[in-house]
Amino acid sequence: MRKRSLSLLIVAACTTPPPDSPSTEAPDAGAITAAPPDAAPPSCADRTEEVVSWPASDARPAPQIAIAGGTIDLTYQYDLDRVRLDDHWLYSMPVSAASLVAAHACVVGARAGTRGPILCIDRDGARGIDPGDRAKPSLAADAGGGLHVAYVGDDGVWYAHRAAGGVWTRPEQVATGEAIDVSIAADSSGAPHLVYTILAGDGTRGLFAVDRAGDGWRTSFLDDDLPAIGARAIAIDGEDHLHVAYRRHERTLVYVERAPGGAWSPARVIAPDVATMDAAIAIGPGGPAVAHVTGSPSQVRVARRDAHGAWTRTIVGAVVPGTTAAIAVDDDDTAHVVFAEPRPDGPAQRLIHASVCAVD
Repeated sequence: MRKRSLSLLIVAACTTPPPDSPSTEAPDAGAITAAPPDAAPPSCADRTEEVVSWPASDARPAPQIAIAGGTIDLTYQYDLDRVRLDDHWLYSMPVSAASLVAAHACVVGARAGTRGPILCIDRDGARGIDPGDRAKPSLAADAGGGLHVAYVGDDGVWYAHRAAGGVWTRPEQVATGEAIDVSIAADSSGAPHLVYTILAGDGTRGLFAVDRAGDGWRTSFLDDDLPAIGARAIAIDGEDHLHVAYRRHERTLVYVERAPGGAWSPARVIAPDVATMDAAIAIGPGGPAVAHVTGSPSQVRVARRDAHGAWTRTIVGAVVPGTTAAIAVDDDDTAHVVFAEPRPDGPAQRLIHASVCAVD
């Protein structure tokens, strides 16, 4: 495995700064298959490291991770106050959410609870994208160096784009209604693909996928398992296959995929007992990997699909209840997972980075 360096883009550190360091077919819900069994942790899953620790037992760090050029970039939230990239403070503001690709992040300024303006940050500073009361940013980078951000508001789902070396476009409304969440990825041509949840609006309810079609958008319906749809996440592989994971009402984690120009696959359950409404998906040389948090016990697990199409799950470690995990996969097909672990010696917690080897 290549030697990797670690950099941090820290969302916050307030009173006690942390140390430097046209529609397609919907999947057939009736075709859902059983979840795979848990797998014993492979030897490389034993490699873990503490990134940072803090004394607050009620912190919700919401970590993000990205890998590029041999460097692992991380963001996490701590007391919701400042934004940091590597050794440079870029912007000082209350922050409620962040999304990350290598050396770039988009954040929400916490002006109205968990909502506020969208700003995108890199080593040159911060740029305002949308001054409204927005939430849940999701950021993607394309092969040409462009950036794509999607986010939600009470009025729907919004999207903006910045070509390499260019400036951010004016935000474009993708969907109307009460949007709950959104996830975005870009294909090899630089076209964006989104999945989002709408609770109400224009008579539509459910989980949808949208693709750029000329100057507009083409919408596909995925699921109407409301109100409990969550944990939506999208990723695109090198052949432009779309991979989506989301949680259904019975607390199962479901996976669907779509080849370019094809229909969505039947839904398949890849994990039971998913506790949180957020999951993370990444694509490596061997296929998709999905990080999720279970309810009892509260653990981070990774579901991976092997070359034969079988799914296995690896227990990565204990996680602070109510928190989430993030995942990225490197060129060696090693999954890198970051999550908040409770400290055994008291109420404090620490941020953990763990490596999980490829499925044989």
